[in-house]
Amino acid sequence: DADTSYLELQEKAEHYIEEYMEESDTGVFQFGPHWNTVRSAWNLKHQALGQLSLPVALQNELADFAIHPSMLDNAMNLTSQTTGHTYLPFMYKSFRLYRPFAQQMYSMVTATTPMTGEEETHSYNVVMTDLNGEVIARAEGYITKKVHSFDFNQGGPVANDYLGVRWTSFSGLNKTADLPEGPLLIIADEATGTAS
Repeated sequence: DADTSYLELQEKAEHYIEEYMEESDTGVFQFGPHWNTVRSAWNLKHQALGQLSLPVALQNELADFAIHPSMLDNAMNLTSQTTGHTYLPFMYKSFRLYRPFAQQMYSMVTATTPMTGEEETHSYNVVMTDLNGEVIARAEGYITKKVHSFDFNQGGPVANDYLGVRWTSFSGLNKTADLPEGPLLIIADEATGTAS
């Protein structure tokens, strides 16, 4: 039960920050007001709990996003920078959304691998709930990757036809019934007009 776990973590927390102040400039990244979402945080060695909400002036955005990008980023990464090294999102093994993000929510992050800062990757399981403990989303096997270089523009932009996301109208499927069950990845070649 997520609600019971939250209460236990709050009681056993080694560190508690009642009024969490987001760092808008970490020296590596600069964050705007959208990333000011963590209100309180409780930490144990391999677990963290955060209470999150968008600033009041931005809460109307929740009507446009089932998953709000900055709330998701902070919900997933409560502990990813705690080793003194920079780790960035790498992949999700599983992510399930049960209902849209709430105005206020909890995120419980549990590390499933050691976190000394020497590792190349860290893995987590994350449960997000509303304040009543109703599960909003659950991620398993969320992995962050250590960053070794902060020169993100090494020699300028690189043209690459295969690494990008683009929304393109596709008329190959006529009915919803044609869609397979489960996750779907479509790889298309614009030059030949084929998709698989």
